[in-house]
Amino acid sequence: MKKRCEICQEPFVVGDDDLAFLLKLAPKFHGKNYPFPEPQSCPNCRLRARLSFRNQIYVYSRKSSKSGEQVFSMYPDDSPFPVYAHDEWWSDSWDAADYGQEFDFSRPFFAQFAALAQQVPSFPLSVLKCENSSYSNHCTSVRNCYLVFNTSNAEDCMYCENAFGSRDCTDCTHTPYSELCYDCIQCGRCYALQSSICCEHCSDSYFLFNCTGCRNCFGCVNLRRAEYRIFNEQKTRDEYHAFISSLPLDSFAERSRLRRQCEEFFRLHPRPHIDSKMTEHVTGNLIFEAKNVFDSCLVRGAENCKYVYNAVHGVKDCYDFSCFGNGAELLYACVSCGSQAYNLRCCCLCWGGVYDLNYCWMCSSSRDCFGCVGLRNKSNMILNKQYSPAEYQHLAARIAEHMRETGEWGKFFPMRISPVPYNSSLAQRVFPRSAEDVRKEGLRWYEKETLSRAEAVGAADLPDRLPQTDRAFTVSGRSGRLFRITSEEVRRYRKLNVPLPRDAYDERMEQRALWLGGLKLYPQRCAKTGQPILSTIRPGSGWIVWEREVYEKEFAG
Repeated sequence: MKKRCEICQEPFVVGDDDLAFLLKLAPKFHGKNYPFPEPQSCPNCRLRARLSFRNQIYVYSRKSSKSGEQVFSMYPDDSPFPVYAHDEWWSDSWDAADYGQEFDFSRPFFAQFAALAQQVPSFPLSVLKCENSSYSNHCTSVRNCYLVFNTSNAEDCMYCENAFGSRDCTDCTHTPYSELCYDCIQCGRCYALQSSICCEHCSDSYFLFNCTGCRNCFGCVNLRRAEYRIFNEQKTRDEYHAFISSLPLDSFAERSRLRRQCEEFFRLHPRPHIDSKMTEHVTGNLIFEAKNVFDSCLVRGAENCKYVYNAVHGVKDCYDFSCFGNGAELLYACVSCGSQAYNLRCCCLCWGGVYDLNYCWMCSSSRDCFGCVGLRNKSNMILNKQYSPAEYQHLAARIAEHMRETGEWGKFFPMRISPVPYNSSLAQRVFPRSAEDVRKEGLRWYEKETLSRAEAVGAADLPDRLPQTDRAFTVSGRSGRLFRITSEEVRRYRKLNVPLPRDAYDERMEQRALWLGGLKLYPQRCAKTGQPILSTIRPGSGWIVWEREVYEKEFAG
């Protein structure tokens, strides 16, 4: 059925499959199902609301609300709730049940939940089993990593996002199981690869696009199992190495020129309309190893899902789900949840063997809870207050009925109660807004300069090639933003033979994210067959776009 979004007023469709999902994911209390109503807002507005609760790449220095210890946190110092240091939050020195409150049926649910959320302490970063990686967030089992995000089992990486299982990578986005890579996007199982996009099993190469199994190549596109190629032309081993040796690759000006030259060359060649592999019955972009996944993006290892964004590894039967995974099943309207999470509705930051949670934040190893914050190893709780199993079922059913009457049932949390400033959230990447527009919506915007501008070196004044010393210094970037280049960073760039950056780490991450493509699919025609296709590549962008299956058949190698 056709509907009009209550937020943006754009039309959208609720199909039979959507209704089936809502029925399948309905909670049951006191022996009765409480299905969610049809969505009143469109998929994009629902996604924006969820992503406004996710700070993926920003880390702030602040003091612990418990001890005063200086900590690094995803929540800035003006946050309206307490933040404890990591060890303090996970200790037995406090209990979230101490903040429990009675449900008041004369007030809306979200107002009561917001009041609770402002009292219960938060952990500073969402990390587990990490070592010497204080500036990283949404990470598990990472070691010696600096400003690395949404990653697990990585080591010695800097400025990376979604670098699962990688080592010694720098300035990379979506580079699983790679090593010694720099400035790469959507490149898997690669080694010593630089400034490349959408490659697999490539090594010792520079500026590749859509290549597989290549080594010792420069400026190449659509190659399979090639070696000693320059702009796709075959060279001898000596010719290739002489060419590479002639390039001052640590020069910022030369790197910038080469990047422009390579992109111009890439545009002479076809590219697939979407980047997806090993899929069956899927729609969207950047979907891998998936079956029956629709209208989704940045998904790997999923089945029977719809409207999923940025989720990996064992995601099944999820709807309106964003960020995380690792064994997430039967999740509805959730963000930052996973690690054996089962049967969750409208939850945020819940993980670690959680199940049967409704409208919960920041809960781990808990079950059968409703409207709770900061629980560990708890069950049968509502607004952090303990009940018997029978009492819980009875009261949860009453609250569900109450939320139906107030129009809250089935809706994700309002953006105005997000713990994250909008410009620090993933929503700003996907749905950018100005500070003025954000404040008009009643949302938070955070700006605070923590470095000294008087000591900063302008981006235009940085040396074109690497400095002779490892001295750390502050830079005023091309956008005017201040950022720090550390001594370890200078040593890393010297090892990679790459120039100093001119933009802050988050600006570089956002630039790489643009290459991945957005959510919007544009109707156009395959340049090879003329058949209609939907692609994230904007028409008129200068790219030659082929339907993916046609492309793969042509370049199967």
